[in-house]
Amino acid sequence: VKLLDIFLSSPSDVASERALVVQAASEWNSLRSRASGYFLNVLTWEDVVSPKLSDRPQSVVNEQIGDEYDVYLGLMWSRFGSPTGAADSGTVEEFERALDRYRQGDAIRLAMLFKTAPIPQEQLDGVQFERVKAFKKQFAAEGGFYTEFDNDERLRRVLNGLFENLVESRASDASGEATLGSTRGESIIPNLPAPIDSREDQEDDLGLFEVNERLNQVAAEQGRFFEGLTETSREL
Repeated sequence: VKLLDIFLSSPSDVASERALVVQAASEWNSLRSRASGYFLNVLTWEDVVSPKLSDRPQSVVNEQIGDEYDVYLGLMWSRFGSPTGAADSGTVEEFERALDRYRQGDAIRLAMLFKTAPIPQEQLDGVQFERVKAFKKQFAAEGGFYTEFDNDERLRRVLNGLFENLVESRASDASGEATLGSTRGESIIPNLPAPIDSREDQEDDLGLFEVNERLNQVAAEQGRFFEGLTETSREL
């Protein structure tokens, strides 16, 4: 079984979603690891980073997480984060480090998931939220194709499809088979489905993306299939 390291990066307002990603990966491993030949290892600063004195807290995370992981997975909702001294926020600094690896020809995959659920009034910070929206456009401009979710159920479906695509892509790379490219307007993760709920909005804001409708249908079917397997596993 081959290890696939996924670095999970996000601001503090999506703590429950971070936990759900770790749980979904664990469930995927239980159901699919042996058959696929891959084990998903989610790296989070909570579990990986040890306390250490430094001139910049973010540098401790960078040092201990390292640059050997296979996938950068970012989560954002209402908060953008605070400046680190090297970037506008910790999440952005981690993204930029991963993006530099990608630009240099590294086989790293990058994905962003944006939560679109209503933001509680007491949590809403207009400046922070505007910066999140600006970052979303920046990610698309760099060639990434993000996905949105509005609840935990939708997030689970997105993650199941994402995990399958990651493993399929890595297996194809290892066997030398051709995969979809990562040029501007295409997904950095091959076959990553477009957001179902907001594709029109993205076309208006970000330009048209050439996404094969059949791939979207297959991804949706995969999501429903693995959702059913997860529910059966829970019942058992």
